[in-house]
Amino acid sequence: MEPMHVMTTDHSAEFCGASKTALTDILVMTPTEIQAFGTTVEIRFGHAIALLEAELSKFSARLQDANSGFGLSSEQIRLRHSDILYGYELVASFFGGNAILTRNAELVRLTLTGGRTKSDLSVITQTVENFCKMVEMAPETIGTVTMHAHASFSSATSAQEYFAQYKPKDFTDSSDTKLRSGGVIGFLRSTQWPYEIRTAIEPSLSFQDGAFVSFNSVFSVGLATAADLHTLVEVSAAATQIYGLQLAFPS
Repeated sequence: MEPMHVMTTDHSAEFCGASKTALTDILVMTPTEIQAFGTTVEIRFGHAIALLEAELSKFSARLQDANSGFGLSSEQIRLRHSDILYGYELVASFFGGNAILTRNAELVRLTLTGGRTKSDLSVITQTVENFCKMVEMAPETIGTVTMHAHASFSSATSAQEYFAQYKPKDFTDSSDTKLRSGGVIGFLRSTQWPYEIRTAIEPSLSFQDGAFVSFNSVFSVGLATAADLHTLVEVSAAATQIYGLQLAFPS
Protein backbone atom coordinates (compact mmCIF):
# COMPACT_ATOMS: atom_id res chain seq x y z
CA MET A 1 0.00 0.00 0.00
CA GLU A 2 1.12 3.53 -0.77
CA PRO A 3 0.33 5.96 2.06
CA MET A 4 -1.30 9.22 1.06
CA HIS A 5 1.18 12.07 1.34
CA VAL A 6 0.01 14.46 4.03
CA MET A 7 1.23 17.74 5.38
CA THR A 8 2.91 18.07 8.76
CA THR A 9 0.19 18.90 11.25
CA ASP A 10 2.39 20.52 13.94
CA HIS A 11 1.47 24.21 14.37
CA SER A 12 -0.48 24.23 11.10
CA ALA A 13 -3.87 22.87 12.08
CA GLU A 14 -6.43 23.39 14.80
CA PHE A 15 -9.23 20.94 15.50
CA CYS A 16 -12.52 22.16 16.94
CA GLY A 17 -14.74 20.09 19.19
CA ALA A 18 -11.97 17.97 20.72
CA SER A 19 -9.45 18.67 23.44
CA LYS A 20 -5.72 18.43 22.86
CA THR A 21 -5.56 15.53 25.30
CA ALA A 22 -8.22 13.60 23.37
CA LEU A 23 -6.43 14.15 20.07
CA THR A 24 -3.10 12.90 21.34
CA ASP A 25 -4.50 9.94 23.26
CA ILE A 26 -4.41 7.61 20.23
CA LEU A 27 -2.35 4.53 21.11
CA VAL A 28 -1.58 3.29 17.58
CA MET A 29 -1.78 4.42 13.96
CA THR A 30 -4.21 2.06 12.22
CA PRO A 31 -3.50 1.52 8.49
CA THR A 32 -6.30 1.14 5.96
CA GLU A 33 -6.38 0.58 2.20
CA ILE A 34 -8.67 2.67 0.03
CA GLN A 35 -11.26 0.59 -1.82
CA ALA A 36 -13.27 3.37 -3.48
CA PHE A 37 -13.45 7.15 -3.36
CA GLY A 38 -15.19 10.02 -5.06
CA THR A 39 -16.21 13.64 -4.76
CA THR A 40 -19.19 15.91 -5.30
CA VAL A 41 -18.88 19.59 -6.18
CA GLU A 42 -21.95 21.82 -6.04
CA ILE A 43 -22.34 25.45 -7.05
CA ARG A 44 -25.63 27.18 -6.25
CA PHE A 45 -26.89 30.14 -8.27
CA GLY A 46 -27.73 33.39 -6.50
CA HIS A 47 -31.38 32.94 -7.53
CA ALA A 48 -33.47 30.41 -9.42
CA ILE A 49 -32.96 30.60 -13.20
CA ALA A 50 -35.99 29.96 -15.38
CA LEU A 51 -35.69 27.54 -18.29
CA LEU A 52 -36.08 30.26 -20.92
CA GLU A 53 -33.22 32.24 -19.32
CA ALA A 54 -30.86 29.31 -18.66
CA GLU A 55 -29.25 29.28 -22.13
CA LEU A 56 -28.93 25.51 -21.95
CA SER A 57 -28.03 25.23 -25.64
CA LYS A 58 -24.87 27.25 -24.97
CA PHE A 59 -24.15 25.25 -21.83
CA SER A 60 -24.59 22.01 -23.77
CA ALA A 61 -22.25 23.28 -26.48
CA ARG A 62 -19.55 23.89 -23.87
CA LEU A 63 -20.01 20.35 -22.57
CA GLN A 64 -19.38 19.05 -26.08
CA ASP A 65 -16.31 21.22 -26.65
CA ALA A 66 -13.11 19.27 -25.94
CA ASN A 67 -11.21 22.44 -24.97
CA SER A 68 -13.71 24.33 -22.79
CA GLY A 69 -15.67 21.29 -21.61
CA PHE A 70 -15.48 17.50 -21.71
CA GLY A 71 -15.85 16.65 -25.40
CA LEU A 72 -19.18 14.90 -24.85
CA SER A 73 -21.47 13.68 -27.59
CA SER A 74 -25.07 14.86 -27.84
CA GLU A 75 -26.21 11.37 -26.79
CA GLN A 76 -24.53 11.89 -23.40
CA ILE A 77 -26.63 14.96 -22.58
CA ARG A 78 -30.30 14.82 -21.70
CA LEU A 79 -32.86 17.43 -20.65
CA ARG A 80 -35.92 16.61 -18.56
CA HIS A 81 -38.58 19.21 -17.82
CA SER A 82 -42.03 19.25 -16.28
CA ASP A 83 -42.83 22.91 -16.99
CA ILE A 84 -41.25 25.86 -18.78
CA LEU A 85 -40.49 27.85 -15.63
CA TYR A 86 -38.25 26.11 -13.06
CA GLY A 87 -39.09 22.44 -13.49
CA TYR A 88 -36.14 21.30 -15.58
CA GLU A 89 -32.96 19.25 -15.16
CA LEU A 90 -30.08 18.79 -17.59
CA VAL A 91 -28.02 15.64 -16.96
CA ALA A 92 -24.73 14.66 -18.62
CA SER A 93 -23.03 11.31 -18.03
CA PHE A 94 -19.45 10.40 -18.92
CA PHE A 95 -16.44 8.35 -17.76
CA GLY A 96 -18.55 5.23 -18.15
CA GLY A 97 -21.21 6.55 -15.79
CA ASN A 98 -18.69 7.46 -13.07
CA ALA A 99 -19.21 11.17 -13.75
CA ILE A 100 -22.67 12.74 -13.55
CA LEU A 101 -23.16 16.47 -14.19
CA THR A 102 -26.52 17.94 -13.23
CA ARG A 103 -27.89 21.41 -13.79
CA ASN A 104 -31.30 22.67 -12.70
CA ALA A 105 -32.88 26.01 -11.85
CA GLU A 106 -30.99 26.38 -8.56
CA LEU A 107 -27.58 24.73 -8.96
CA VAL A 108 -25.03 22.89 -11.04
CA ARG A 109 -23.44 19.76 -9.58
CA LEU A 110 -20.69 17.32 -10.56
CA THR A 111 -20.46 13.90 -8.92
CA LEU A 112 -17.43 11.67 -9.55
CA THR A 113 -17.24 8.09 -8.28
CA GLY A 114 -15.26 4.92 -8.91
CA GLY A 115 -11.84 6.23 -7.86
CA ARG A 116 -9.37 3.83 -6.28
CA THR A 117 -5.77 4.70 -7.23
CA LYS A 118 -3.50 7.73 -7.04
CA SER A 119 -3.87 8.25 -10.79
CA ASP A 120 -7.67 8.24 -10.37
CA LEU A 121 -7.26 11.07 -7.86
CA SER A 122 -5.36 13.12 -10.45
CA VAL A 123 -8.13 12.54 -13.01
CA ILE A 124 -10.80 13.59 -10.50
CA THR A 125 -9.05 16.79 -9.40
CA GLN A 126 -8.36 17.81 -13.01
CA THR A 127 -11.99 17.11 -13.94
CA VAL A 128 -13.21 19.31 -11.09
CA GLU A 129 -10.91 22.12 -12.26
CA ASN A 130 -12.28 21.84 -15.81
CA PHE A 131 -15.84 21.81 -14.46
CA CYS A 132 -15.34 25.01 -12.47
CA LYS A 133 -13.93 26.77 -15.54
CA MET A 134 -16.71 25.50 -17.78
CA VAL A 135 -19.61 26.75 -15.64
CA GLU A 136 -18.31 30.35 -16.08
CA MET A 137 -19.31 31.62 -12.66
CA ALA A 138 -17.89 34.74 -11.02
CA PRO A 139 -14.48 33.95 -9.41
CA GLU A 140 -15.73 34.93 -5.95
CA THR A 141 -18.62 32.44 -6.14
CA ILE A 142 -18.52 29.95 -3.27
CA GLY A 143 -19.10 26.27 -3.97
CA THR A 144 -19.23 23.22 -1.71
CA VAL A 145 -17.06 20.14 -2.06
CA THR A 146 -17.58 16.73 -0.46
CA MET A 147 -14.99 13.96 -0.68
CA HIS A 148 -15.55 10.44 0.56
CA ALA A 149 -13.66 7.16 0.70
CA HIS A 150 -14.34 3.59 1.74
CA ALA A 151 -11.23 1.95 3.21
CA SER A 152 -10.58 -1.57 4.48
CA PHE A 153 -8.76 -2.53 7.66
CA SER A 154 -6.25 -5.37 7.75
CA SER A 155 -8.71 -7.53 9.69
CA ALA A 156 -12.09 -7.51 11.38
CA THR A 157 -10.30 -7.29 14.74
CA SER A 158 -8.42 -4.18 13.64
CA ALA A 159 -11.67 -2.52 12.57
CA GLN A 160 -13.41 -3.40 15.84
CA GLU A 161 -10.51 -2.17 17.95
CA TYR A 162 -10.29 1.11 16.05
CA PHE A 163 -13.95 2.07 16.38
CA ALA A 164 -14.25 0.69 19.93
CA GLN A 165 -11.99 3.49 21.23
CA TYR A 166 -14.63 6.03 20.17
CA LYS A 167 -17.60 4.23 21.69
CA PRO A 168 -19.00 6.29 24.60
CA LYS A 169 -17.67 4.78 27.80
CA ASP A 170 -20.79 5.61 29.81
CA PHE A 171 -23.24 3.99 27.38
CA THR A 172 -24.86 0.78 28.59
CA ASP A 173 -26.46 -1.62 26.11
CA SER A 174 -30.03 -2.64 26.81
CA SER A 175 -32.21 -5.43 25.45
CA ASP A 176 -33.67 -2.95 22.97
CA THR A 177 -30.66 -0.81 22.07
CA LYS A 178 -27.07 -1.86 21.45
CA LEU A 179 -24.29 0.50 20.34
CA ARG A 180 -21.94 -1.51 18.12
CA SER A 181 -19.18 1.10 17.80
CA GLY A 182 -18.35 4.77 17.84
CA GLY A 183 -17.10 7.21 15.23
CA VAL A 184 -15.46 10.60 14.80
CA ILE A 185 -16.60 14.07 13.73
CA GLY A 186 -14.06 16.88 13.79
CA PHE A 187 -13.67 20.36 12.33
CA LEU A 188 -10.28 21.42 10.99
CA ARG A 189 -8.81 24.84 10.39
CA SER A 190 -5.49 24.85 8.54
CA THR A 191 -3.14 27.52 7.25
CA GLN A 192 -2.97 25.51 4.01
CA TRP A 193 -6.72 25.72 3.28
CA PRO A 194 -8.72 28.96 3.74
CA TYR A 195 -11.97 27.35 4.88
CA GLU A 196 -13.03 25.02 7.68
CA ILE A 197 -13.10 21.30 6.86
CA ARG A 198 -15.56 18.90 8.45
CA THR A 199 -14.10 15.40 8.88
CA ALA A 200 -16.11 12.27 9.72
CA ILE A 201 -14.91 8.68 10.24
CA GLU A 202 -17.44 5.90 10.74
CA PRO A 203 -17.97 2.22 9.94
CA SER A 204 -18.61 1.61 6.24
CA LEU A 205 -22.01 0.24 5.29
CA SER A 206 -20.70 -0.82 1.85
CA PHE A 207 -17.54 -2.71 2.83
CA GLN A 208 -17.59 -5.18 5.69
CA ASP A 209 -15.04 -4.30 8.39
CA GLY A 210 -14.27 -1.06 6.58
CA ALA A 211 -14.28 2.65 7.34
CA PHE A 212 -16.22 5.41 5.61
CA VAL A 213 -14.34 8.71 5.67
CA SER A 214 -15.83 11.98 4.45
CA PHE A 215 -14.64 15.57 4.19
CA ASN A 216 -16.82 18.64 3.59
CA SER A 217 -15.68 22.17 2.87
CA VAL A 218 -16.30 25.19 0.66
CA PHE A 219 -14.10 26.81 -1.97
CA SER A 220 -13.88 29.82 -4.28
CA VAL A 221 -14.86 28.74 -7.79
CA GLY A 222 -12.29 31.09 -9.35
CA LEU A 223 -9.48 29.42 -7.39
CA ALA A 224 -10.49 25.79 -7.93
CA THR A 225 -7.40 24.31 -9.57
CA ALA A 226 -6.26 20.70 -9.49
CA ALA A 227 -3.37 21.77 -7.23
CA ASP A 228 -5.82 23.43 -4.79
CA LEU A 229 -7.88 20.26 -4.62
CA HIS A 230 -4.78 18.12 -4.01
CA THR A 231 -3.99 20.43 -1.10
CA LEU A 232 -7.50 19.88 0.29
CA VAL A 233 -6.99 16.12 0.02
CA GLU A 234 -3.65 16.31 1.85
CA VAL A 235 -5.02 18.52 4.63
CA SER A 236 -8.03 16.21 5.04
CA ALA A 237 -5.85 13.09 5.13
CA ALA A 238 -3.85 14.73 7.91
CA ALA A 239 -7.08 15.02 9.90
CA THR A 240 -7.63 11.27 9.76
CA GLN A 241 -4.11 10.68 11.08
CA ILE A 242 -4.86 12.92 14.05
CA TYR A 243 -7.59 10.40 14.84
CA GLY A 244 -5.26 7.44 14.39
CA LEU A 245 -6.36 6.36 10.89
CA GLN A 246 -3.95 6.19 7.95
CA LEU A 247 -5.38 6.09 4.43
CA ALA A 248 -3.29 4.39 1.74
CA PHE A 249 -3.75 3.77 -1.95
CA PRO A 250 -3.68 0.14 -3.13
CA SER A 251 -0.20 -1.07 -4.04
